[in-house]
Amino acid sequence: MTDTTPDRIGWSAVAWAVYDFGYSIFAFVVFARYLGDWIINGLGHPDYYYTSAQAVAALSLFVLMPITGVIVDVVGRHLPTLRIFTMIAIITGASIGFVDAD
Repeated sequence: MTDTTPDRIGWSAVAWAVYDFGYSIFAFVVFARYLGDWIINGLGHPDYYYTSAQAVAALSLFVLMPITGVIVDVVGRHLPTLRIFTMIAIITGASIGFVDAD
């Protein structure tokens, strides 16, 4: 039996780990901690606004992530797709500060 485990971790794996760690922390801090407080306390909406939005987002991710992964694997364009979704995350995260409270 041939051993196929790599002897060392490549730079691309390290870069991915750093990216994933950084975005996970960002997503937790912004979306899990402050977004709910802002919607409920800052904007004065009932708490079901936030929980309903979370449920729709989770269901959407549950359905769309595997489909998107298969499409990207078939097409073979991993890095451009990662760049597109990273830019979407940056733009939407930065735009939170520009949303009017009314």
